[in-house]
Amino acid sequence: WGERMGFARLATEHGATAEEYKTVRVLSGPAGAQGLTGVAFLQPTVVAFGHLNGLKAAIDAEAGRTSVVSDTALMRAVSDIESGGDAWLVSRTSAFPAQNELPDMVRRHLDGLEWVALSASVNETVRAQVRVEARDEKAAEDLRAVIGGAIASVRMFGGENAGIAEALKSIETAGRGRTVTLSFS
Repeated sequence: WGERMGFARLATEHGATAEEYKTVRVLSGPAGAQGLTGVAFLQPTVVAFGHLNGLKAAIDAEAGRTSVVSDTALMRAVSDIESGGDAWLVSRTSAFPAQNELPDMVRRHLDGLEWVALSASVNETVRAQVRVEARDEKAAEDLRAVIGGAIASVRMFGGENAGIAEALKSIETAGRGRTVTLSFS
């Protein structure tokens, strides 16, 4: 499917490596590339991004008909976000690449999080939502406080800028228990 859209050709022209893994086209970054290491075109409307081992495991699961529906935590995160957008992504925070390269303060906050889900709806406007499930209620409460503080800081220091003031009006935060949600349009 990536071939049909020309992505594979374009990527290989810019240094990516293309390989077939069990009939699926997998593209990987140049040797030594940091961060996102691969893309697999699983179906006409399904593209997977991530480390090559994870991509190959997903392809193996499909080939063996092992289903993600047996992962109840993942399916709960997917069902919570999937109806809210045209595009969505769900990930365990432990799957984030290069966590060791993050500043200690950021890494400590990530340790308190379990799932991150993103969704976007695109019509005449773009509406996006970030939903986080924390490991416990204390971690969620701390994250809500950090988000509230960041929004308050932006209001205080950038509130005189009309563009920033308008953007701040579109931000909504919510959550209870282990869940934190940030929406904007």
